[in-house]
Amino acid sequence: MNYKVSVKGTGDQYNELTSAKKDVLSVDAGTNTGSATLKFVLTKDSVEKAGTYTGTVSYTSALADK
Repeated sequence: MNYKVSVKGTGDQYNELTSAKKDVLSVDAGTNTGSATLKFVLTKDSVEKAGTYTGTVSYTSALADK
């Protein structure tokens, strides 16, 4: 199955993640936790089948110079 992944921005707006735009979460220095709401949408080239979908989301993290 193919799907698009979006991360919730401000309000009810979701921003699609791409290879160029892949920031999911940003936390300030000294912050130990953070959260982000992700939305997975099947693409038109996928055939939706009834059932429950499960999976794993993995990520990498890096320190950013600002």
